[in-house]
Amino acid sequence: MSRQLGPGPAQALARLALALYFVSCVWVGASPLTNVIASYSGSNFLSGFSFFVGDDPTNGFVNYVDQNTAVSSNLVYYRPDRGTFIVGVDNTSVATSSRGRDSVRLTSTVSFSSGLFLFDIVHMPTGCGLWPALWTTGPNNPNSGEIDIVETVNNRPGNSLSLHSGPGCYSAIKRTQIANYSSLTCANNASAPVPNTGCSNSVRGAMYGGDGFNQMNGGVYALLWDAGGIQIWMFPRSSIPSDVTKGAPDPSTWPTPIVSFPFYCCSASNFAYNTIVLNTDFCGNFAGPTFLKTCGSGGNFTRDQSFDACEDFVKNNYSAFNEAYWEINYFKVYSVDSSKYPVSCVPLVQSRLIDGSAGSRVDWPGTKASARPGPICPANGRCRSSLQPLSASARSLLAPLTTDDCFPAGKPSFNTQNVPAGTCPKVSMAPQLVSSLFSLALVGVVSLFALL
Repeated sequence: MSRQLGPGPAQALARLALALYFVSCVWVGASPLTNVIASYSGSNFLSGFSFFVGDDPTNGFVNYVDQNTAVSSNLVYYRPDRGTFIVGVDNTSVATSSRGRDSVRLTSTVSFSSGLFLFDIVHMPTGCGLWPALWTTGPNNPNSGEIDIVETVNNRPGNSLSLHSGPGCYSAIKRTQIANYSSLTCANNASAPVPNTGCSNSVRGAMYGGDGFNQMNGGVYALLWDAGGIQIWMFPRSSIPSDVTKGAPDPSTWPTPIVSFPFYCCSASNFAYNTIVLNTDFCGNFAGPTFLKTCGSGGNFTRDQSFDACEDFVKNNYSAFNEAYWEINYFKVYSVDSSKYPVSCVPLVQSRLIDGSAGSRVDWPGTKASARPGPICPANGRCRSSLQPLSASARSLLAPLTTDDCFPAGKPSFNTQNVPAGTCPKVSMAPQLVSSLFSLALVGVVSLFALL
């Protein structure tokens, strides 16, 4: 009677080494961040910002005022009884400026190309005619990137979180996040049915924005941006992680983010030198055309009719803006060392030519806790990683770790995005720690020995 032989010692050792490498990849960066590189809070909040006073580039019915006007009009002030800072709008008079109602748009005086950003907000503007936003933007927008962290409109619940870029930046399709996504092309397109939406994501839960957010005493929005990608979380006041309140945040322990944007089919260089922007707009390209839908009585109306109704409402109904203010505990930015804390962790040994045909297999281990997939496989396109394809024997050793598939080309949500074939850039491999490099060396040695 014959018996089936299991894998030999060398093959078993190779599999063990591969598993150990994958585990070390999960461990990489699991440490708190402690180096604060920028902090905005209390009576000194404005010291890190400048006031934008130009015409609104998004066609809002708004008059952005300078610091002296904002202070004298009580649009910005410190609340010592609460230790918070207020950034509001004019809610005491009919708007007389031809540009619109007085408001404030702040821009940080320093720019960032990475970091963990924490925004502790007690209250955000809410109400009809409003378009408040917390975002980052680089020079020559959108070519250095734009990250929309908070963007609400009129009295619609939830939050819109989008990324905008120059040409050639696409959002990975398969990813683990809470938000729904509606667009995968991050480059702005003024001729699209909904212009310049970028890589758009949205959450409709009331707690994420507007009145629902305010009723729970706000919370913390967190943006993690490093060489591996961009992630955004929101923690309600009652659920802020203890590591955040202790000043040593550790995103590796946090739950699923609202938005996850790994830099797979978008070079990290598309996002650089961004400043933090906080503003409250009126009407404009977002709140204007949706005003009658969300704040009107319904029925049929044109885009221009909705714009006109919004501007008329904003001009004359100053008492409608009593809730149109930001109340802020702090904004804080921690430095992120990608050699110690990569968001994305792709084993260097797993690299091969990926066929972009419908339903083809992508043998690509996920990132931390298998939460990240491989890159998009465009229909009829091909993506190549930075190393040569693995041999069939080596692939068989990796089989237990390869679970992600290409997104089927037949999905309507894929085909309608018009992603050109062959546009995936080379994957940017995150720097590894010494333990990971040791494991990689071990993988190479034992795998070669096993395949001899």
